[in-house]
Amino acid sequence: MPNNFFIVDLKILLNYRMSLDVKNKRNVTVVIPTHKRPELMRRALASITSQSFDGYMEVIIVFDACEVEKSLEESNEKLSVKTISNTFSRGLAGTRNSGIKAATCDWIAFCDDDDEWIENKLEKQFSLIEKNPNAKFCITGAYFSHNSKETKRIPDSSRMNPEGFFNDRMAEVTPISMMMERQFLLEKIGLIDEEIPGGYGEDYDFLLRTIMLTEILVVPEPLVRYYQHEASYYVDRWKMIDTALEYLLEKYPEFDKYPKGKARVIGQQAIARAASKDRRGALSKIKEAFSLHPLEQRLPVALLVLCGVPPKAVSKAARLVGKGL
Repeated sequence: MPNNFFIVDLKILLNYRMSLDVKNKRNVTVVIPTHKRPELMRRALASITSQSFDGYMEVIIVFDACEVEKSLEESNEKLSVKTISNTFSRGLAGTRNSGIKAATCDWIAFCDDDDEWIENKLEKQFSLIEKNPNAKFCITGAYFSHNSKETKRIPDSSRMNPEGFFNDRMAEVTPISMMMERQFLLEKIGLIDEEIPGGYGEDYDFLLRTIMLTEILVVPEPLVRYYQHEASYYVDRWKMIDTALEYLLEKYPEFDKYPKGKARVIGQQAIARAASKDRRGALSKIKEAFSLHPLEQRLPVALLVLCGVPPKAVSKAARLVGKGL
């Protein structure tokens, strides 16, 4: 009889210890990069600090080439808000990297200063992660908001593999929905690539590195709100976009295994060159992409731009359906 009691007590102790371990792992650093958008940044911060989340949250607001607002800092047993300057290269990649290096929690998540989280984002992600103890990376669906139109998009968990990501950028996988284990990020994935020309496609590059190393869990609900607006840094920077896409193709020879995906990227280059009035270069890229995948949907778009359709009109149409070029 005493032995049975001992076994029962041991099970209770082990279960209690396991529950403590799970609870102790419910801690996350949220990195918010910001640059001279105080009102939007405060909206993003409010959506994070109001999370229905029973763990510990460290929020690091990284100010890029602007004055640090120390008045935003606070600290208690459940929440810490810190403000720091970007000490890496200027731009989103360097600003995020500054936050990553300053993070102290087991998990890291991103939220840009002009976007928002839905109040149960972290709770839903940690609940899924706790059911998958080997998980290193988790995303959610998103609301894509542009002017008065909002589109709900949910990543397809069956496509969270190298083939899926090399063939399709999958814009529904937004950086503001990502949550990843900090140690795995630092030791395996690595920091955000600051060498990409203009920082264009840095999120896609990050996802390609990730998917070749680990699975990506998906919470099939829209738990973030991603705002699309005309003030994008990349509007009309077509030559830089073309150069950045070439950088991506050179960095990942794996694209050769996925002709459909390679044709997609080259099709984007064709649009960029057509928008830059480089007719010969655009036609060359159209021909190259066609040889890889004749049904690549960006090729007619590139031809339309060559024929005089304003690229801004094409970009706007793509945003209205929650997609990009």
